Amino acid sequence: MLCSVLAGLYNELLLKDRAGVPTHLQNAYMYAASVLCNLLVLLFEGRLGEAVARDNLSALCTPTLLAVVAIMSSVGVVTGFFLRHLDSVLKAVASALEVV
Repeated sequence: MLCSVLAGLYNELLLKDRAGVPTHLQNAYMYAASVLCNLLVLLFEGRLGEAVARDNLSALCTPTLLAVVAIMSSVGVVTGFFLRHLDSVLKAVASALEVV
């Protein structure tokens, strides 16, 4: 929980410090860093080959799972815009309202 809070505060600091960088570009960097971290963890655990196997990829491409990924990605993008104009406390309230 502490890591999540610290990451949220650091993300807010980055969004507000670099006001000249568009929010979409910041979101793209955030998602690229997330993908890279996940790939590194899979590589470190020795499960990268298993994760990208044809059988596993076909199981991940179900309509329900793709819809969940699309919804959660849009929540992440909206959160980036909230953080651009609000602080972390208001972001937490806005994120709770997004879920509802």
